[in-house]
Amino acid sequence: MPSLVANVIIDDDDLYASGHKKSKAEAEEKDEQEIKITVKTDIKDLLVAVGVSRRDLNKAVRADDFSAIETFLKEKAEKDEDARLALADLYVLGQGLKENPQEAIKIYQKLADDNNAIAFFRLAPMYCEGNGVEPDLAECYKMMLLAQKYADEDSAAAVAESVQMLDENLDKEIREAGKKLFDEREEKKASASKGKKKLFGLFGGEDDKKENKKKDKEKSKKEKAEEEDIDDLFSGL
Repeated sequence: MPSLVANVIIDDDDLYASGHKKSKAEAEEKDEQEIKITVKTDIKDLLVAVGVSRRDLNKAVRADDFSAIETFLKEKAEKDEDARLALADLYVLGQGLKENPQEAIKIYQKLADDNNAIAFFRLAPMYCEGNGVEPDLAECYKMMLLAQKYADEDSAAAVAESVQMLDENLDKEIREAGKKLFDEREEKKASASKGKKKLFGLFGGEDDKKENKKKDKEKSKKEKAEEEDIDDLFSGL
């Protein structure tokens, strides 16, 4: 299964011809607003989408030095999952930076913990190829099934195509093992989610407070009614 992070070759001068109606700044702003990030978004567009200017990107490509972009992404990654995704893609690509698939795996995995479909989609071929991890075809299939489950409508077709390719090329035993890993992961995730809800319930959220207040009010009405019944009983004696 080929790597899903494509190579980058950009020529800024070609992108903006002298007779172009829009300025570079206007075009860059338009790019950032319109780029829809999917499992098929290449690294160039992903970088632009998270705020790297085409000028800086072209400069990095020509100098074969992405260190400044790496620094920018690290700073932005604290609050932006797409910036984390772009950083991991750069580590897989290894253009203008030292290739670091192990670090990419860590980033993708943290994103995958939050059910990021693109991270699952990136992890799948890394497990198939043994890039940064030990080769594991069952884990590869699991990751692609997870990508399929959590993909949005813009990514669904591409993920379905990749799942079909794995279905056609992986042995039945491997696919069954991958499906089992998928089921186990989802069951564990669901159990953890239920446990978290119970834990929050112990501390009494707003819904719990409202419910308790309602119960207290009903209890008070019931006790008052019982007291009135007793008073009526004695008044008749």
